[in-house]
Amino acid sequence: MYEENEVIMLFIGLGILIFVLANLRRIQKILHYRLLLTGFFCLLSGWVLTVMEGLLLNKLLNILEHIFYLASSVFLVIWARRVFQKKEP
Repeated sequence: MYEENEVIMLFIGLGILIFVLANLRRIQKILHYRLLLTGFFCLLSGWVLTVMEGLLLNKLLNILEHIFYLASSVFLVIWARRVFQKKEP
């Protein structure tokens, strides 16, 4: 069974997805935006898997959920490093 807070988090993520798609041209102006969006999509995938694991294949989907959370963190760290790293003259 799934928990209400997991479903609420998924709906918040879907709302953010709608915002991202509506503002994609503006988001494309962010440095290395593809890494940032990939991290977000991995996070959103983890939220989807969180809800789905309560319905079927709970052990497999739980493992996949955490893999997507890890991937999301890695993409965010790479993005932040590329954006905020000091450039040597």
